[in-house]
Amino acid sequence: MIVAACSSTQTPRTSPSRISSPSISGFVAVLAGQNVGLDDIDLRRAAEAQVVSLEFGRAGQPTPWRNPDSGNYGEVIPGPGVIPPPPGTCRSVRHTLYVRGRGQTLTIDACRDGAGTWTKR
Repeated sequence: MIVAACSSTQTPRTSPSRISSPSISGFVAVLAGQNVGLDDIDLRRAAEAQVVSLEFGRAGQPTPWRNPDSGNYGEVIPGPGVIPPPPGTCRSVRHTLYVRGRGQTLTIDACRDGAGTWTKR
């Protein structure tokens, strides 16, 4: 028997245990520093989408996120890169964020270190 479910919230395309917590924490701080108007949950979801996009996303393939509580949402689109990315890999991602219905875009460049952590370049 196969059971499938749909959800209106973005979930990582991989096990959360395979996503680097230091990467997520670092990008929460980077996004918070951009003063884009996201709350703590929004920041976490956007950062998780960014790490999933950097780690597993094909160039141009959007990774969406949504916070049903705030109504804010967005997507992260990675630039070119090798999958899976080896240490030393750098990629850029484009965030399109919708905060209280207003769209904004920002680009972040990130590099993966030997421990597998993505950090802002």
